[in-house]
Amino acid sequence: MAKSLAATPESLPVPGTSSINIRVQSDVELPRRDEIFSAITSGLREHFSQTRAGTYRQVDITVSVVEWNWGSLDTAVAIAVFGRINGRAISQTFSDDRSTGAFGKMGKLGESVLTPNAKREVSQVQQECLENCLDKICVAMDRAAGLAAPVHSKIWSVISVGVPLVAGIAGVLAVFMTAEEGAKGFGTAILVAGGVYLMLYFPALAFMPTQFFRVDPRGRRVLARSGVKNLVAFRVLAMLVPVVVAAIPIVAYSILHSDRRRANAAPPQAGEPAAAQPVVGVAPTVIPWRRDAVIDDLPRVGNAASETGDPLPERTFHSQSNEMDFGRR
Repeated sequence: MAKSLAATPESLPVPGTSSINIRVQSDVELPRRDEIFSAITSGLREHFSQTRAGTYRQVDITVSVVEWNWGSLDTAVAIAVFGRINGRAISQTFSDDRSTGAFGKMGKLGESVLTPNAKREVSQVQQECLENCLDKICVAMDRAAGLAAPVHSKIWSVISVGVPLVAGIAGVLAVFMTAEEGAKGFGTAILVAGGVYLMLYFPALAFMPTQFFRVDPRGRRVLARSGVKNLVAFRVLAMLVPVVVAAIPIVAYSILHSDRRRANAAPPQAGEPAAAQPVVGVAPTVIPWRRDAVIDDLPRVGNAASETGDPLPERTFHSQSNEMDFGRR
């Protein structure tokens, strides 16, 4: 049986709104049900307060938690919304899931998901899934209320799809170009894809319109998770991320080659042969010769004649200018 907690219109004061009635319920068993319901209500209240006055004239919807998965391999949250907004019907289900398998067991993502008290606690990854679902609900309510998709929303959609796609392609190309296999190739793909993702994602955030961080729930969530309250400081830090990412391989390359140079310049250890050193102070022997001198074409019998003891055949060197004639007379 579904348990519900209704939020009355008086609990959601929104300027320019005539009527708001939101009911929150759950079709599944929830850990800390009242806290989850309160988080949903607070998220919707914040969105209504940030929206332009008069956008939501009449709201009568039901928000129902239809999935709350705390499995050991993945975490999933799904919330359904149905009702009417400004006379328009809305009926959609929004979900968000995160993988908490091998990586989750080693990090904080799966820390509380895998504990025996998981059914009585709300993990950090479950909280993030819930917040992402609320962001999707707010965007859908804006569309149902008749708001046209702003420019920053379209830009964010392109960033959300394009940046991971480009990063994945870069990782695959890096593996093919380096011809590495096995775990080394997989590590190369991860490093390249992660670096490209960071170098594209953060500069894109830095140039996002201001309204994205003030009005759009996804932008507000990004700014809140960064821990930076000042938008200018956030933009500066976002632009510094690709600089740091690009500097890491350069510094690593410099350190590696400096170590190699020092190793080559170090004296040989005991038992190791010394490297050949050039002879200093002895000038090389230079035989002067005319550049335009040629050698007559003679049979290559020099080796055979020398083996029999006979004298080698004469070779006459002629100058192309006919100025000198060398030979044995």
